[in-house]
Amino acid sequence: MSRKLAVAQITGTTDMSFRRYHATPKKDREADDAWENRTWRNGLHVNEQGNVVIPAIAIKNALTGIAKYLGIKIPGGGGRANYTKKFKSSILPVEDADLRIKVEDIKGLPLFVPANGRPGGESRVERIFPIIPRGWKTELKVLLLDAIITPDVFEKHLKECGVFIGFGALRVGNGGFWGRFKVDNINYEEFKI
Repeated sequence: MSRKLAVAQITGTTDMSFRRYHATPKKDREADDAWENRTWRNGLHVNEQGNVVIPAIAIKNALTGIAKYLGIKIPGGGGRANYTKKFKSSILPVEDADLRIKVEDIKGLPLFVPANGRPGGESRVERIFPIIPRGWKTELKVLLLDAIITPDVFEKHLKECGVFIGFGALRVGNGGFWGRFKVDNINYEEFKI
């Protein structure tokens, strides 16, 4: 059975950051701020080559998020059927997206944020966010498993994803201002499974 593999080149139009959970232990008698200064790069997603990546699950979640946000109806789908469920079950990023930036080259930006990570939290602490500067580039490889997600449908969703959802911490889809991107090019290949 043949499926389409979308191979898209994207460029960041805003900075991007990641702040994943990591359980790096504290050193004996290490203060919170010293631990933060020592470990903030551990919040990045990194591949075996030491490059920062956008995880495949983040790509999937962003595309599912934009399908829900747009709510575009499926032509001939009968009434209220839209692409959300199709994107949720029928797209598969086949690998993490390598940004080709070494983790040690990433600079940090200290921000005063809620201690519990939730907007409006009463106590605030300084956290260092790794910053990937605008202009970052990568390639997304996404398998389109259902023929109802045509190249035109996928392209529209991916372009809007770059405007309204984005990637990473403090991304636009979560009310932030980072992680936006533009689509430079998309090619489609036959993919046999």
